[in-house]
Amino acid sequence: MEKIVTPKYIQSIRYVKSENLNHHGTLFAGTIAEWLFEAAFFTATSLLKPKNLLFLKINEMNCHKVVYPGGIVHYKSKLVFTGKTSLTIYICATEQESNDVVAEGFVTYVHVGSDFKPVEHNLVVSPQSDEDKKLFEIAKGFKRK
Repeated sequence: MEKIVTPKYIQSIRYVKSENLNHHGTLFAGTIAEWLFEAAFFTATSLLKPKNLLFLKINEMNCHKVVYPGGIVHYKSKLVFTGKTSLTIYICATEQESNDVVAEGFVTYVHVGSDFKPVEHNLVVSPQSDEDKKLFEIAKGFKRK
């Protein structure tokens, strides 16, 4: 039986410390990717059991603005597309002080059984807003690549 899911954001917050910096003294892109991945995982686990989720890929990640030490980054993520066994999640990271977009991207997980083989999850995304419909179409395009 299918479960219809209306996209909704789940939020997490990260503080930029000295160990998160690159050689320019700004937030390292690898750390941004790690936190992006983590935010997507929070969303996936709000819908399915963590033991049944395997990371498949970062479909896209774009960095838009540097963040300096002491910055606070808000990550908000939501499910935007489902295949029979896959979940694609959109993540947007903004800087707390300016509310500017720091980075955004899409991450895909696969729902698996105890043998780590893909298993249908029976979730179907029902985009409602114009933003959700746009993100749905972008994520749908990743499936074809």
